[in-house]
Amino acid sequence: MLAARLARRYPLHGLVTTGLALVLAGFVACLFLRADSAVALLMSAAVLIGAGIGLSETVTNDAILAAAPPEKAGAASAVSETAYEIGAVLGTALVGGVLSAVYRAGVVLPDGAPAAAGETLGAAVGAAADLPAGVADALTASAQEAFVAGADVAAGVAAVVVAVVLVTAGLGLRRAHRTVLAAGATGLDGDAARRSGATADRTR
Repeated sequence: MLAARLARRYPLHGLVTTGLALVLAGFVACLFLRADSAVALLMSAAVLIGAGIGLSETVTNDAILAAAPPEKAGAASAVSETAYEIGAVLGTALVGGVLSAVYRAGVVLPDGAPAAAGETLGAAVGAAADLPAGVADALTASAQEAFVAGADVAAGVAAVVVAVVLVTAGLGLRRAHRTVLAAGATGLDGDAARRSGATADRTR
């Protein structure tokens, strides 16, 4: 709802870059998370990321549909949705894979700890419940440290990717706006002119 209202008042490139900047800020905030960090920091990072994704996804989907001919609106919507889903899957796989790899490389299993504890933080915490106090404390501390290290690297990778996309999208949308204006100046008419005008409204 809010994104739709903003789209009627502000240019597309500004909204997209603002949304991506919020996502970037959220991942940067994740770099400051530690095992004993306040929940408020985690929630703040999550809110920034969620708000940024919601804003940029909504306005770009609107722009895609506006640029497509009416008879191809269904296909445009399908392509847009598929692209977002693929991006979400690939992003989750990338960030999750990096975190998991760093965790496995960094966790140190004390004598008596099962090998499964080296796979995930959850497995380590679960295994610690069945171990003697000294071994459990050592395993938990090592697992938490390794997980935080993995989260730092994963958040850093995500931040770099978002920063690149932010710059690329910002420049690309500005260039698209100039192209649309130039095409309009040649005297396009009919559906082409209307589509160009709709796109210009969203890329100005």
